[in-house]
Amino acid sequence: MDPIDEAWQIVRSGGPIDAERLFRVVMAEPMLTTQDRRTRRLVYDGIVALRDYWGAAAFDARVRRNEKSDHVAALATGQRVGDGFVTLRERLVSATESSVILQMFRELGGRMPADASLVVGGSIALMLDAILIRHTDDVDVVDELPESLRREHGLLADLATRYGLKLTHFQSHYLPDGWAGRTGALGRFGRLDVHVVDPIDVLTGKLFSRRTKDLDDVRLALPKIDGNEFRHRIATSTAAFRRDATLLEAATRNWYIVTGEEALPGPADSARA
Repeated sequence: MDPIDEAWQIVRSGGPIDAERLFRVVMAEPMLTTQDRRTRRLVYDGIVALRDYWGAAAFDARVRRNEKSDHVAALATGQRVGDGFVTLRERLVSATESSVILQMFRELGGRMPADASLVVGGSIALMLDAILIRHTDDVDVVDELPESLRREHGLLADLATRYGLKLTHFQSHYLPDGWAGRTGALGRFGRLDVHVVDPIDVLTGKLFSRRTKDLDDVRLALPKIDGNEFRHRIATSTAAFRRDATLLEAATRNWYIVTGEEALPGPADSARA
């Protein structure tokens, strides 16, 4: 993608912004040399936000390594016009990268005392499929950790400290009907087999949640998934959720927010499709 197009896509996404990605984009030559006044303001405000986020010394060191100091200095002293991008700083995060998740699984599987398997869900399942870009500290395992892992307190603590990821668990009743038959294999890591909950099942569960964080995950992921399959999953795999009036109310509200439709997709909608 053209750096200028990517920069505007990032800003208009309405969600968290990965600091590394924003830095890469604003340091691109077309961004630093553009004569478009609005884009120059975006670059300037991006630089200010990143400098505050990482600290002046760390940011300046990164700029010197990219050999763009002259361009950045010129932008910093140039005229700023128009309304600024005032939310950039608050939206910056250090996004959890899929490569780090895989590294953690490789080391975990290589240090385990016995064979084990687990199923991962939650936001990690969305990050592994590049559907969601944000930070998380938790690798959510469905139902519970394998017994052989639960005893490895030192190993789990060491990995949490070094990778910034800790293994946690959640109950499978937060997932839609039939989820177990739709999981995918992530791979074999030493003595550990890892499967992943289907991303659309993860998002269906999040739709029936009262947490604003889950609503935001659905909102930001929706453009990156098969919308028809999401509708079908909501219509055909949420009978258990719908029996809980509180969950049904939350899902109806969330669906209206993300789509503008007042009614959830139901079995009749699926049959017509």
